[in-house]
Amino acid sequence: MSALRPPADLALHPIYQVVNTLPRVWPFKHLVIEEFLPPELFAAVMAAPVEAVLQQRNAGPELDHSPEINRFVIHIHKATDLEQHGLSALVRLKETLLDSNFIKLVINKFKDDIEKRVSTVNLNWHTGIEYIEDRSGYALAPHTDTQQKLVTILIYLADPGADPTLGTSLYTITEFGAMPATFRDNSRLPRNAFSRVLTIPYKPNTALIFSPGSNTFHGVEPVSTPGTTRRVLQFQINLES
Repeated sequence: MSALRPPADLALHPIYQVVNTLPRVWPFKHLVIEEFLPPELFAAVMAAPVEAVLQQRNAGPELDHSPEINRFVIHIHKATDLEQHGLSALVRLKETLLDSNFIKLVINKFKDDIEKRVSTVNLNWHTGIEYIEDRSGYALAPHTDTQQKLVTILIYLADPGADPTLGTSLYTITEFGAMPATFRDNSRLPRNAFSRVLTIPYKPNTALIFSPGSNTFHGVEPVSTPGTTRRVLQFQINLES
């Protein structure tokens, strides 16, 4: 891998993209940004030899029959040996996304949504970054995300010509009678209660950004074609508990 620019320089690219992108407002406020990461950083991440490091995230008896068991991850924010595995691109990715100006910008972009839950004055937060590979059989039912998450950023690691339907889908409730009487903010909800508004096309270096709230229903339609993989980066700005 050729030398990448310093993180502060690389961060100017997503900063520019966020500043110059207007939000979409239905079914909830969100940004869709193409060419989100600097091209050279995206190319380096795509070329990273991740297969030996990926670990099954959703394992355990309670999930043996859940389609979510087909998700494999690298916890970039926790890993201390990435460079030893030839994953220096993921280190530079983390350094770029942790740029304080970028994080402050994203929080400010969704300030109105965040302040429905918590004041942004003297806000304390921490971050999480995961490399995710969803394999054949994976599916994620509509849910809102835990409200400990201030902002969610999903960045597609799609190859050119990838199936666009592998993207994250946005939903709205249309059958209220099919909804449970009560549910937690991260509960997986019955698909028959929802209509799919849109699948954000799974295209290279495209980002979906939103602030989780009571109506931010999103999920993943079943990854049904054998041998298909869906790769994304998930960057979270979380409320410090």
